[in-house]
Amino acid sequence: MPLPTMLIIDTLGVEITDSFHLADADSALEPGAIVTLARLTQGGAKGGAQGGALPRPLGVVLEPGARLDSLLPHLAALDLICVAFPKFRDGRGFTLARALRERHGFTGAIRAVGPVLPDQAQALVACGVTQIETSDRHPPGQWAAFLAQAPHPAPAQLLNRLLTRAATT
Repeated sequence: MPLPTMLIIDTLGVEITDSFHLADADSALEPGAIVTLARLTQGGAKGGAQGGALPRPLGVVLEPGARLDSLLPHLAALDLICVAFPKFRDGRGFTLARALRERHGFTGAIRAVGPVLPDQAQALVACGVTQIETSDRHPPGQWAAFLAQAPHPAPAQLLNRLLTRAATT
């Protein structure tokens, strides 16, 4: 069985050109490189052996459970953050994306990578995701259909729901 072809789509479900590439662990970085958080934070993301400037554009991959405090000093040098979703039911990527946007003010592109599903599209966008990596199993048209639906109101936080329920009883 051949591996699925990966496409990058925007928040309208339209395929976009991907100008980024995963950097090899040992290679010098070129513009458009995507590095691991470890390489970025340990100084291995420097442009050359002499520790030159970081290439632009530059991206990083955040795995679930990544500590954002180690990323924060590098936010201004990043154009893309790929938030990994190892399983479609793993919600930690939603939390990372939302924290990057709302708490830390990241204005670059946030890309969801991994087996996310079209019915998660509105939640991804609500958390600040601007790009989605998808396979040919879920073509852009499927995403566009979910993205075109009217957004559902975000559920209230558990504490607010409980307080409201307690006040009405």
